Amino acid sequence: MDYIRKLKHTAYYYGAKFNCFPSFFNSINSSDNTITQQLVDKDLKRLDKLSKGHKMQQINSIFDHENKFIEQYHLIIKSFQKIFNIEDYPKLYLVDTFPDVFSDKAWDSMSIDKNDEVHFSIPRGIYYKKEYLTHCYFEFIIAHEIVHWIISEYSEKYFPYVPLIEEGVCDFLCTYILVKNKILDYNVIENLIIYNRALKNDESLWKQYWKNYLLISSIVCNNGLTFVIDAIKEGREHISLLTREYNHKNWTKDVQQDIETKNIFNIFLKANSISTLKAKEFLLLEYINCNFAQKIIEPKSIILDLSEDEISILLKKLEILGFIHSYKQNLYFNPNFDLLSNIKYSLW
Repeated sequence: MDYIRKLKHTAYYYGAKFNCFPSFFNSINSSDNTITQQLVDKDLKRLDKLSKGHKMQQINSIFDHENKFIEQYHLIIKSFQKIFNIEDYPKLYLVDTFPDVFSDKAWDSMSIDKNDEVHFSIPRGIYYKKEYLTHCYFEFIIAHEIVHWIISEYSEKYFPYVPLIEEGVCDFLCTYILVKNKILDYNVIENLIIYNRALKNDESLWKQYWKNYLLISSIVCNNGLTFVIDAIKEGREHISLLTREYNHKNWTKDVQQDIETKNIFNIFLKANSISTLKAKEFLLLEYINCNFAQKIIEPKSIILDLSEDEISILLKKLEILGFIHSYKQNLYFNPNFDLLSNIKYSLW
């Protein structure tokens, strides 16, 4: 297994302080910014050490073969069979490139259902590119795609494209399946959601997935998971109507939730509470956190590879964000103790 994939596995199991997988792994040994590289190197050193521990060595050894991913695929299928009585579950195709008209797509995976098979003359099933066979991410994406497949099986009308709210349904139900059947640990699910949904750029498609993920979470909280499962069994056309439920809530309902659903709500709340700072802001806040917890901050005593003017500007920015507060002339006070527990840095 290549080195980068081992680090990715480790980041999903143990988390990291960067806010974006692609930007971090593309920045390894390539940044010309000393501040940025300092943060990258610190995370890299930690992940490298953790990846060599007994737990991650075992995991990386197990997932160094395609057969283990296929085994996980069938485990996920069996988990869905406990809820949906469908005989025609998809076949998995691990491919180098997608077939025919989709060969130039930069997607990680795609689902071809019975209607797509007729329309595109491509065998039905789920296609997944081998280059993206990363444990944790693979299970999340596959479970998501299987929900799309299930909705198609219950649908009478063909939709060439699915509504955005369906992406939220797929994300929520796939998370539930992975948690309920112990396919992935809670901490892994949390990091998957943080890095692949919650912290995505506001202008990205994935952020819209996250918004609809939260929308479905609200609907489940108010009506129970069975309400969404019943909607799935009505087909894709009915999925679009779930938005009406979101806009016409009845908060008088007393819905009993199982422990897995409650824990998913907790994961969502934590993921959505994470703040992101630019590299220099993060580095200064980290220094403050280590040296001035619940203490007065004297800017001249800050020893970083930054000019006095930069430090002054950054302190004012941190004050605007509420992390620190003006105390006296050119002095600040940090009332916080563990500032960085819910903050990550951006390399953009």
